[in-house]
Amino acid sequence: MRRGLISAVLFLAAVGSAQTPATGTLAGRVQNSIGGAALENARVTVGGTSREAFTDAFGEYRLDALPAGEVTLRVFFTGLTPRTPTA
Repeated sequence: MRRGLISAVLFLAAVGSAQTPATGTLAGRVQNSIGGAALENARVTVGGTSREAFTDAFGEYRLDALPAGEVTLRVFFTGLTPRTPTA
């Protein structure tokens, strides 16, 4: 079986007000680094939390209402080596 690497394009937008703790949205696209094909149904989890999302047919995912600041993701797709990018 040919093994490729998973790459994730990450976007982070933090929003908040003085009365509520700052939260952010993390959205991105997961694709195979060999050939660039979008990976549907890849599981994206946020380290230290129970938050997760699965990618759609275009390899895109979105995680809302995350605490503002840096997070470590774990991206898993069957047959490929899991990756842990930081956003």
